[in-house]
Amino acid sequence: MNMVVKSNSVQPQPPIKTNILESILVASFTITALLIILPCEFINGSPVPSLIFKGLPSAFHAFVVCLVFAFSGALSALLIHDNSFIAKFFKYSSMASMTTALALLIWAIVK
Repeated sequence: MNMVVKSNSVQPQPPIKTNILESILVASFTITALLIILPCEFINGSPVPSLIFKGLPSAFHAFVVCLVFAFSGALSALLIHDNSFIAKFFKYSSMASMTTALALLIWAIVK
């Protein structure tokens, strides 16, 4: 006798896509590592890369904060590695932070 038993248990959801998160993680780490080797000028005691953010210390500080948020959000989402609300929150916040960081970088280059 072949009986199919259906349970009311919640099926596990597939893990979130890691391609975008891994890209954000690698890109934010690489950009941060490159910032260390760029020539800097000191404005009010803070180093600001003179090639890109010359005369824009506030934009540079916002850029660094966005990189930190992008890195920490991507790493947190990868470490949680499920499709829960908090993992999605970290994923979307890291995507938004990386987008903002890239927008600040493009703005500083064009300006």
